[in-house]
Amino acid sequence: MRSNILDERERQLLGRIEHIALNATQVLLSVLIVIQLLMGADFRQIAGECIVMVIVGIGMIAGYVYYGIWDTDAAPSRNGNIRYAGISGVCLGLLVAGITRHVLRALLAAVLMFLLTFGLLNILMKSVEKRQTQQAEAYERDE
Repeated sequence: MRSNILDERERQLLGRIEHIALNATQVLLSVLIVIQLLMGADFRQIAGECIVMVIVGIGMIAGYVYYGIWDTDAAPSRNGNIRYAGISGVCLGLLVAGITRHVLRALLAAVLMFLLTFGLLNILMKSVEKRQTQQAEAYERDE
């Protein structure tokens, strides 16, 4: 097994580079999926991109919860969850409106996406807070 030749500063820099690259990949895959859907592609044509997005998303969420990390720029909060759920609802509503040209379907999709996202974010927020509490208690016991 090879030893790591990077010092702490270089490892942090590598982590930032990988973080930016992962975010760029997610954004580009999302844009590609939306463009293909708006051009009339069916699910079989975008299945590969969707599978990659789901696997990467689940892996990242599992890692964040396991290590008790919420975000680099924000603490977990109900208001933040409302904001992110609203953004996801509006984006899906606009996408459905662009594909179907049906306002009621778009509105229903937006509301359902808001509710699902808000619920999931609240469950994840509680899980991360629980994990952070467990980590703090373990740290206190070790001291």
